[in-house]
Amino acid sequence: MDVPFEVGRRVEDLASEAFAEAKRLKKKLKGVEEALERLQRLEEKPREKQVERVEKKAYWFMRYRWMLGEDYLLVGGRSAEQNEELIKRVLRRDDLIFHAELPGSPFVILRGGTHEESMHAAARLTAIGSRAWREGLASIRVFHVKPEQVSKHARAGEYMGKGSFMIYGEKTFHDVELSMGLMIILIKGAPYVMPTFRREEAFAWLTPGRVEQGVLARRIRDWLREKNILLVTDEILQALPPGPADIIFLDRLVKRDRSVKHALG
Repeated sequence: MDVPFEVGRRVEDLASEAFAEAKRLKKKLKGVEEALERLQRLEEKPREKQVERVEKKAYWFMRYRWMLGEDYLLVGGRSAEQNEELIKRVLRRDDLIFHAELPGSPFVILRGGTHEESMHAAARLTAIGSRAWREGLASIRVFHVKPEQVSKHARAGEYMGKGSFMIYGEKTFHDVELSMGLMIILIKGAPYVMPTFRREEAFAWLTPGRVEQGVLARRIRDWLREKNILLVTDEILQALPPGPADIIFLDRLVKRDRSVKHALG
């Protein structure tokens, strides 16, 4: 580096100025190098995934606890008011009704194909919607009856509160475990999350545990976003059991197409 100097000045002064100028240039060069490094890191940083938003429709059954099979529909009450509504307004003559002999148990309606898979799913959806999940039970007994066996008319001297009904006649019982999966279904291309009881379909598997619903929902929401599935937290909350849970696994996303024709008729 050539440094101009004035004739007649002391060598010590010239050397001091030259050193100061070199120090200033070195500091400036360091700033340029740091700026270049920051720019390089930004270029190397992976771009955020672009999540495609698909227009979604809220179908009538989605205000309840629901599950959509290939040829059947399950709808269950989330409250005493919804239990009352399901039995009085939604229930049809050809449906089956599932219930557990626990206070606060939901009524779950099975509509459509009545076969081993659908009845097993209905029994388990009833179980996970009951207080048995919050109490951390491993299994409970659920029963099903026909619509004509359910009545709002109580015996003499008894009172039927909202969401409560009398069950008459023979019951068919099912012993079921309290665990469940979550799966993604596509309805007209739009993703929805719902319970499943088949591990091969599930991207997550839950058992009664200690992690609160909100924490679970956010973790699952973020995991799905990494897989390019955009769901809001409330959508995931509606599919979760009514109490804390532990995640047994969270992987291997599988998406299944579902038709809603048999659920709308």
